[in-house]
Amino acid sequence: MQEEKKNNSLIVIVAAVIIVALIAVIAVVAYNSNRSDSSSSSSSSSSSSSSSVASSAAQSVSSVSTVTLGGKAITSDKTFLENLPGVSTLSTVITALQSAGIADTLGAPGPFTVFAPVDTAFSKLPAGTVDSLLLPENKAKLTGILTSHVVVGKFTAADLKDGQELTALSGAKLKVAIVGGKVTLTEATNPTNIITVTTADVLQSNGVAHIIDTVIIPA
Repeated sequence: MQEEKKNNSLIVIVAAVIIVALIAVIAVVAYNSNRSDSSSSSSSSSSSSSSSVASSAAQSVSSVSTVTLGGKAITSDKTFLENLPGVSTLSTVITALQSAGIADTLGAPGPFTVFAPVDTAFSKLPAGTVDSLLLPENKAKLTGILTSHVVVGKFTAADLKDGQELTALSGAKLKVAIVGGKVTLTEATNPTNIITVTTADVLQSNGVAHIIDTVIIPA
């Protein structure tokens, strides 16, 4: 009888040991499984984050446009003040802006739309006009002419509609017309002076420039 009890006790002990061992094995498996899931999740999150950063960087780079004017690369991540000086075909208007003391405004946040006349546009003016405008005593008149080329807001060629009227910084009223698929402008007080946009949508970080073939001069 005692031998039977002894055997039963031994069986119970062995069973308990087996159960404890099984519990330990299950715990280890569960722990390793959780670590694997966590590592996988972390790796996936890190990979997703890296992909997002890379995608954002690539998108940022691809969104910068470049146009070459007068031998200089104009990039859309720079301001008018950074881009336009040094453009060989715009040297006269840049000189005029500097003479009037308003060149630095081209670096303001904006946005602005600038109608920039090429050097040959100034050659259409009566002889001696440019030299006269650059004189200190004519600074106010020069400023009025230059600010007639700047409109507050960003207007790309697609935004400019036939019959639309824009108000320049000087107060000049610029009427838009679409002629033969090209944007043209006339100033309200000088309607016979027709200005044609020869190169549109030169994007800047603080607006857009349109290159024109004629100087805007209010009567």
